[in-house]
Amino acid sequence: MIRNMSHLFAYGTLQHPLILSSILGREPESVPARLDGFARYRIRDEDFPGIVPEKNAVVDGTVFLVIQDEEWVVLDRYESELYVREVVSIERRDGNTQKAFAYIIPPENRHDLTTELWDLNHYHPTHPPVAE
Repeated sequence: MIRNMSHLFAYGTLQHPLILSSILGREPESVPARLDGFARYRIRDEDFPGIVPEKNAVVDGTVFLVIQDEEWVVLDRYESELYVREVVSIERRDGNTQKAFAYIIPPENRHDLTTELWDLNHYHPTHPPVAE
């Protein structure tokens, strides 16, 4: 795993300001971005998504520009063993590409995904998680 990476590509509930700020205690600077070659699906029996590689698919999201080393520990705990944190190449809205970490569903957990596409516009948190 690459160390010293400070960018997070968020494509699901972490894009919601209430969620990320309750986990980290702050809302990092961010810009819109997209990830080519992945698709976003709802997790079975949950109201949050996961992404998996998929040809000709695109996932819109947000890249958070400065995640501190200690915040990765908190984010890894929040995301759980359902996901793996991997480096991906994203495209920012300004057309620049960059590397960022993203939480991806590994092949052994793909059975936890539905075939239903997930959209942040339909997500309404009832209460934020508690930062640990």
